Amino acid sequence: MQYTVGFVIAALLRHAQGQSGNGIIGFGISLYEDLCCQACHDSLAPLYLNCTSFDMPSMGGTMQMAYFNRPLGSKAVLEAVPDTHVMQLTVHPHVAWEFGPGQHSALNFRGVGWFWESHPFSVAGWRGGIDTSLVDTAAIQEEISKDPGAMTSTKEVPHVTPASVTFLIRAGGGITAKLQRQLALSTASRITLPVYTEGPYGGHRARHQSLYIAETVLCIAGGIGITGVLGYIQEYTRASLPGSNALDASHGIFKNTKRFILAWSAREMALIDHVRQTFLAQAPGVDCSFWCTGASIPMVALEETGRPDTTTTITKGVILGRMETEATLRHYLQEGTQTTVLVCGPSGMADEVTQHVVNSVRDGYSVDLIEEPFAW
Repeated sequence: MQYTVGFVIAALLRHAQGQSGNGIIGFGISLYEDLCCQACHDSLAPLYLNCTSFDMPSMGGTMQMAYFNRPLGSKAVLEAVPDTHVMQLTVHPHVAWEFGPGQHSALNFRGVGWFWESHPFSVAGWRGGIDTSLVDTAAIQEEISKDPGAMTSTKEVPHVTPASVTFLIRAGGGITAKLQRQLALSTASRITLPVYTEGPYGGHRARHQSLYIAETVLCIAGGIGITGVLGYIQEYTRASLPGSNALDASHGIFKNTKRFILAWSAREMALIDHVRQTFLAQAPGVDCSFWCTGASIPMVALEETGRPDTTTTITKGVILGRMETEATLRHYLQEGTQTTVLVCGPSGMADEVTQHVVNSVRDGYSVDLIEEPFAW
């Protein structure tokens, strides 16, 4: 019994350790060091309740999971991106929730890994919807029976698209390797599995301050770091649509943006093609440039780029070779124009871009920097 209690308490407090926030409550549970490891031994040190403090959002994580998920988890569809080590996960949460750029969610995969483990992933995209359990179909049928003419009325029940949240996950070790293995063992191209979602987190207004005044937004992404900027592209596209109310929904973070640029470098051509077709096909007004660093790339329809910052050839609109971050940044800077650079990629790329932004400021350009975390 004490083993079970120990594991349950450890699960409830997993997110309480190492996080910080403003909401503090004066009650907590203190565990001896390495509680989970001790539970595997013959004896378990006693647990003590004491007065301490921890983050309110952490304590609320379990309650939030219970509210936003069905008892057996939300339905999720996992599929492989062909010819890559990347998977796309589409989650259909029980309750529609407003997502925004720069956010991430913690996912708990039921039956994969330990039951208390939640893993954070950046939100690549989202679609609105409504909790279908809130639609009272019985009341609608009753109304129609009272007034058969209602069937021909101009007032129609709108078609509702189920809410969904999409993640791009690169298989590595741990839980992502297990997911890839489970997908590989299936005879189908995609599998359905239950997922518990927690969040979204991040995307705070204060973090986006430099976007409110930016006339040009330049997103520089490396590899799977594209997931950290796709949400911004979706929000910019939505705000740009005629009649859109996205400015109110997102506090108008792109209200002054006149130019939005994506510069992305990745190893696999197949991943670039997938993102272009799935996420960027409906992103008019976004100036996109792609670099592919893979060693084996089919050379099709080669032509000179004509860009002033490179003489590399391209195939299918993709530049072959490594992105020169300094040349890319300098190409889009203009005197008298406020620019915000958003970078999400490996630490080496982020450090390079940061240094180039600092140098550009010294040279008199108005440039701000937002760095989205590449790893949690």
